[in-house]
Parts: sequence; structure tokens; C-alpha cells
Amino acid sequence: MASWSYAKRRKEELKTRIRYHRLKLTPCFEKQLEKRKHHLEEKSAAWSLVCPAVFLIQIC
Repeated sequence: MASWSYAKRRKEELKTRIRYHRLKLTPCFEKQLEKRKHHLEEKSAAWSLVCPAVFLIQIC
């Protein structure tokens, strides 16, 4: 199961890399990056609720 999700993530990484080369930071791609960044921020916010100590360390 873990290896499958790793493979999937790897595939997404490669796709993103290829897309990046193809588009060379077009506005559409920048929007995509913003979405991803926002998603990661939401994830880290959720994680900080679970583990406040980690969040405090991240701030410092």
C-alpha cells in the first residue's frame, strides 16, 4: 500500500516537472502552484492543530 502511494506521488512529481518544462511558468501554471501551496498550508495548519509543539517549532 505504501509503495503504491509512493509510486503515485512519484508519477505526479514527474508529471509536474514535465508540465513545468513545457509551460515555463505561464500564468496558468503559477495559479496551479498557488493552489498547491494553499493546499500544503491547509495541511500544515491541520497538522499544527494535532501537534502544537511542532507548530511552535516551525514558527521559531
